Parts: sequence; structure tokens; C-alpha cells
Amino acid sequence: MFQDEMNPADVLSHGGSPRHLLESRWFEGLESGFLGDAKTWPKNELQCEAKVLDCERRKIKLCNFNVTDKRETWYSIKFSNYHSIIWMTAWVLRFLSNCSTQSRNINLKELFASEIKKAKNTLICSVQREYFS
Repeated sequence: MFQDEMNPADVLSHGGSPRHLLESRWFEGLESGFLGDAKTWPKNELQCEAKVLDCERRKIKLCNFNVTDKRETWYSIKFSNYHSIIWMTAWVLRFLSNCSTQSRNINLKELFASEIKKAKNTLICSVQREYFS
């Protein structure tokens, strides 16, 4: 597209210095003379028959529909926000863990971060199972 001496992309690859690149007209844009005057550019007028264009057009049929699901889970009615549901799920999982513990290592302290993370994963899996299966 450019002649070699005018192509700023070739300055460094042909052994030019970075200073030479900075001093070139590259940073002034294409209108600075690299492509010449726009009036001298060749005219590219496409002439196509309407039949040819119509053959290339695709027939498109659109079908829009909206499915609404009014199912509500008990915890979405009982609890007002996402964090409350996560904490409730974590406490239920802790309760189940304490019930299944054979020894007397029942945990009654605050929830651990790992328990909250497990509750998030459990809740996400539950919602995905309910809505995507």
C-alpha cells in the first residue's frame, strides 16, 4: 500500500532509529501525505443488478416468545435478600452436619467462611437443578 520509503512500519525493520520514526510523519495521520490527496484516489463504484442482490438476501423469519415462570421457593418468600438465604442455607448445612456427627464434636460457634462458601455452592446447584433440568 505504501512505498517503502514512505511506510513508517518499515522504518525500524530496515535499520532506522527510533528517533527517525518519531521524526517521520507517521504520527500526523494518513492525511499527512502518505496516501496523497483524497481527490486523486481511484473511484470504486460497484454496479450490481437488483436480481443479484435479491438472490443473496436471506429470508429471515423471526419468532419471539417469552416464558415466565411463577415458581417461588419457600426461602425466597421467607427471606428478603440473597445474603439471608446464604446464611440460612449455611446454618441448615451445619445442623445436618451436627446431626450426622457420631462423636460429640458438635459445632455451635459462628459460621466459618468455608461453610458460607459451601452454602453458596449448594444454593447455586439447587437453583440450577430446579430451573435447568
